[in-house]
Amino acid sequence: MGPESPEQQVEDLLLREWPRLAGYLRVLGAREEEIEDILSDSFLAVFRLMRQGEWAQVERPASYLFAVARNRFRVQRLVRFKAAAEALDDDLLEGIADPAAEQRLERVELREAVQDRMREVLTDREVQVMTLHYLHDVPLAKTAEMLAISYPTARVHLANARQKLVKAFKREDFFGDIR
Repeated sequence: MGPESPEQQVEDLLLREWPRLAGYLRVLGAREEEIEDILSDSFLAVFRLMRQGEWAQVERPASYLFAVARNRFRVQRLVRFKAAAEALDDDLLEGIADPAAEQRLERVELREAVQDRMREVLTDREVQVMTLHYLHDVPLAKTAEMLAISYPTARVHLANARQKLVKAFKREDFFGDIR
């Protein structure tokens, strides 16, 4: 058999990476209703690249696909955040001060600030472990299983991430004890 065609390579990539990519987007904080759209857009970008004859130049197709999906998620997150801020501004301008909406926006801003800080100081794997374990309350053993790493490796990522965040936030008790 000869080498696979670019179309077959992309189809194989789709079948192989779709579930992993969906899990990755969940770890990043994508909502379930967004995931399929982000994945579809990401694979369309790959198909466009293939049609333009540039697919053969991509050295690491799975990594490229993950980067495209991450970027699409970040754009959607910024659009969503901007819409939430504008909606709050509209309510305040109309004199309808909604304390609940303001509190929701503050929580969104705080979460975004923490996630941005995490991405600044942590590796992608550390962000994944921290997000699953602390933000989604996934036990560390299940986190390791989901990320296809060993439990001791997950513990090391969690400990390293915690140490980095302690320095970044200058609060030793920010996340409590690691268990």
